[in-house]
Amino acid sequence: MADWIKPEAKTIGEYFKDVIVDKDFHFEIPAYQRAYSWSIPQCEQLLDDINAFIDNANNNNKRYFFGTIILDCSNDTKQNGEKVYSLVDGQQRTTTFLLLIKALLLRIQILIEKLKSTNEQAEELIKEDLTDKKKFIFSILYNAKNSQAIYDIENDWKTAKDRIVIENNSINELYKDELKTILNCKDYDTIVKEVHKTPKKQGDNKFTNFYKNFEYFYKQLKNKDSTEIIKFANNLLGKCEIIEIRSLDTDEAITMFNSLNSAGMPLNTADIISAKLFAKSNNDEEFENAWAELKKLSSELGVVDLDAILQEFMHFNLAKNNESNVKLIAVRTYFEDYIKKGDQPPLTICNDLLKIAKLWDYLKDFVIVKVLLKFNVNFKYFFISYFYARYDLNDKDEFNIPSNEIMEFSEAILKLFIILEVCPNASYSTKYFKMWLFDEHKKIANKNVSLNEIRSDFEKQSAKLSIEYELEKSIVECKKHSIVFLSEYLYCKENNELKNFDFDLEKVNVEHIASASGRNLVTIRKDAGLESQEDFEDYVNRVGNKILLDENINKSIGNDWFRTKKEKYKDSKRVGLVKKIADYNKTVWTKEDIDEMTREHAIRIVDFVTSKKQ
Repeated sequence: MADWIKPEAKTIGEYFKDVIVDKDFHFEIPAYQRAYSWSIPQCEQLLDDINAFIDNANNNNKRYFFGTIILDCSNDTKQNGEKVYSLVDGQQRTTTFLLLIKALLLRIQILIEKLKSTNEQAEELIKEDLTDKKKFIFSILYNAKNSQAIYDIENDWKTAKDRIVIENNSINELYKDELKTILNCKDYDTIVKEVHKTPKKQGDNKFTNFYKNFEYFYKQLKNKDSTEIIKFANNLLGKCEIIEIRSLDTDEAITMFNSLNSAGMPLNTADIISAKLFAKSNNDEEFENAWAELKKLSSELGVVDLDAILQEFMHFNLAKNNESNVKLIAVRTYFEDYIKKGDQPPLTICNDLLKIAKLWDYLKDFVIVKVLLKFNVNFKYFFISYFYARYDLNDKDEFNIPSNEIMEFSEAILKLFIILEVCPNASYSTKYFKMWLFDEHKKIANKNVSLNEIRSDFEKQSAKLSIEYELEKSIVECKKHSIVFLSEYLYCKENNELKNFDFDLEKVNVEHIASASGRNLVTIRKDAGLESQEDFEDYVNRVGNKILLDENINKSIGNDWFRTKKEKYKDSKRVGLVKKIADYNKTVWTKEDIDEMTREHAIRIVDFVTSKKQ
């Protein structure tokens, strides 16, 4: 075997002890690695595997194998004083094992406290065994080699922060210190208080995978008594095993990972591209900072993620270079070739991607863009290309794009995507849409082609297809909520109310004027003049029976009759159709009313799609 490879079977306990305790080294997640991506299903499987192994009565002399871990140990051959082993393959499992071991430590500490008051010999032996497990875990989590070191940490947990077990340098990880935070906290309550919580997200969604996985382990171990915990710790640390491959050559370690990559989760496109860009960047700190900014912004946008930004960049370049992209190549293949050509340095590529992310951040809050986002997602490729080709950031890192230009281009592209959304026979993959759009994309990506020319192209295509696909008939039969948002937008625009149009999607619901369900359904159906349940279900979901309503009012009125709802609509702070319905001169809402309102929506939308900008 090559002298730069040193494979060895090790238990989980030996794996951590050999690096942290025996060598005084720590693990490092290198900059090119992806973010921590294991979630509860992987943790459930891990725990199920361990518990099944423990429950197997025939496992006394066996070990349970958890795959291969590759460490870059090239620092062993250097005289630079660095005490770091880089995780080339195995960062997901190493991180997860550390979270599990921390949860195990907290459970052991609780059990030891419960046994402190006992004097019975059997329980004293259990306490001694638990204490031994605690000492071993302290040694691998905090490099605490003796009782005094453990006492010092327990007496002042702030000192644990100076004891590094694993250092996360990944440019893809948004929460680099989250694992350290969990490991270095005294107890569960402190961890809950200290971990990262994403603003505006609810429930478990506000927490990172680090915390969610730790919490899962903690709650699972909480149900185990002293004997079960001792058995679990013995098996986890002493019988669960990995094959550790230590490589003394960084390049060879990465090559080996690419060929092995055995037990981990598959890398996604963004992970692979970031690693290749990083490799080309020669550890450029400016590139690392730009990529970290890109990663953070793309995770917060909501409207697109990093994989989508990569696709949009590819679409733009293919269109700009007048290449045929109807049969698109894979994004990964495109970027591998793009990076290999070396026409642009990694920092420039990263900044180009960052520009797309910042454009989305700038554009996403315009009302017309929020309407457009309700429609087929494929519009995004062509939409962002227009602004990417024509606008750059100024010295203040801002875009100065005229609002009327945003509205005009957005409405032009919206017209075509309305037909695609509403008409059942319209398909994105046909020549009228995909092929036409890809051909038009060459103009969109060319900053020398005027907005008037592009808008005219969209208007002609939309007008033609609205006839071919019977747009008005399709709107009458359409049940999608997107049409409600569109018609409200157009109604407010007609009545010069757009500036007051509250389009905060967190505060608005689609309201059924004639309730679709509830205790009053029989009376509501009778009032509406809809005899059969089938007719009622058809009409109640038509666009003419829907308006946008403040979320708090929508919840308060529930499934009331129209005469009751109508009065409460008057409390709405919104502009638009809710005011019109609130002032309606009838106390019942009938089939004829739904028909009339549906026709009104249909005419408004068809007029918009077929109109031309003067």
